[in-house]
Amino acid sequence: MNRIPFSLLIRTSILAFYLTACIEDRTIDDWRREKVGEEVARIEAISGTYVGTLKSNQSNRVIGQVELVLEADTRVSARGDRPGAEKQAVLRGRFTVSSDQFRMIHFEGGSYDSEDGSFKAEANVTDVVGNLVSISFAGKVDNNVITGRVEALHQSEGAGNFELKLTDRENSDRDVNIPPSQLNPDNPQATPDSKVLSYRGSATWKDPNERRTVEVLILKHSLSSDQEFLNLFSPVQWVDVTLNLDFGSPQRPKVTSVYFQNAQWDTRLGTLRGSLSGGSVGNGDRYKINLNCEVTASALVCEYFSAAQGKLFTITGEASTPSTPGVLN
Repeated sequence: MNRIPFSLLIRTSILAFYLTACIEDRTIDDWRREKVGEEVARIEAISGTYVGTLKSNQSNRVIGQVELVLEADTRVSARGDRPGAEKQAVLRGRFTVSSDQFRMIHFEGGSYDSEDGSFKAEANVTDVVGNLVSISFAGKVDNNVITGRVEALHQSEGAGNFELKLTDRENSDRDVNIPPSQLNPDNPQATPDSKVLSYRGSATWKDPNERRTVEVLILKHSLSSDQEFLNLFSPVQWVDVTLNLDFGSPQRPKVTSVYFQNAQWDTRLGTLRGSLSGGSVGNGDRYKINLNCEVTASALVCEYFSAAQGKLFTITGEASTPSTPGVLN
C-alpha cells in the first residue's frame, strides 16, 4: 500500500483551506451585492417627486409649499466585520420650500425601512458664525403619501410638519411655481421687503431730561442657500443691527451710527443681543460695547452699556415698518 507523504498532505490541506475560503468569500460578497440590489429596488419603489404643504409645528401656520425629491443611490463605506469597503444602498433627496423665495437643501446617506415605510436623513449646515447645525428629515411613506417632520436638531421649537403626495413621474423634474400669495396667508407681511425692520424712538441717558432721537435697524445677513433654509427652522437668527443716534438739533442733525455685526435674535424669547469691541481706550485696554434688547412686532426696549462704564443709555422705540416678530425673509 502506497503511503502519501506527510508534506503533501499538509500542502493539500492548505490549498483546500484557501480554496474553501475563497469560495465562501465570493458567496458572502455575492449575497451582500444581492442585498444591496434589493435595498436599492425598495428605495426606487418610493422614489419620485412629492409635493404638498409645510406647516409650523407650534402654530400650524403655513410656512410654504414643499417639493421633495427622493432617489435611490449607493455609496462605498467601511465594512463592519473586517477590513475593506463595501457598497450600501442609501436614500438621497432634495427638499425645496417655496414661500416668498425658494429655499433648497440636498441630503445624502439617508435610510429607508420598507417594513414600516419610514425614512430618515440629515443635512449639515454651517451657520454665519461657523457653527455646524444638523437638519433632520423624518417621515413615513404610505400609499404614495409622505407625512413627516423637518427640524434643526436641538431646536424643535422651529420644526415644521409636512404632508406630501406623489406627483406624475413624467413631470417629476418640474419646479414648484405657486404664487406667494397662496403660500402664506397667515403671514402676508413676510415679503422680500421685510429684510430690514426699523424702529424709531429715543435714547435716554442717565439724566432723563437728556434724550436723543434714535433709529434701530435690524438687517438680515447675506446668507447662503443652505443658511436660508436653516433660518426657516431655527428660532435663533443671526442679524446685523445698526443704531443711528442723532446728537444734533432739528436744525443741525448730527447722526452717529453704531454697527453690531452678528447679533443674536432669539425669536422664542423676543431677545436681541449684540456686542462690539474696538481699539484701545485711554488705559490701553480694548473697549467692549453691548446691546441687550427686548423686541416685539410693534416696539423694542434696549440697554446700551460698556464693560467699563456700565449702562450708558436706554432706547425705546416703535416699529416704523410693518413686521412679524422673528420674520426676516
